[in-house]
Amino acid sequence: MKEFFISVDFVYKTPNGDVLLFCDGSVHDRAEVKKDDRHKRELLRDAGYDVIEWYYTEPLEELVERRKDVFRKL
Repeated sequence: MKEFFISVDFVYKTPNGDVLLFCDGSVHDRAEVKKDDRHKRELLRDAGYDVIEWYYTEPLEELVERRKDVFRKL
């Protein structure tokens, strides 16, 4: 998101606003990266963005299931 200088993996445009998806690989296992992630994502949430976090150990099917409002068949 440009106004925050935060890099997002995917942005989904929805009628209710932007949904931001972060795809966290193994580098996000490090404590300092986790801390930075929390801070940045909280800024985005406070600004009204819908933030989705997907962690590499979570099966993609679970992500799709928990966020059916975003990931649906067209």
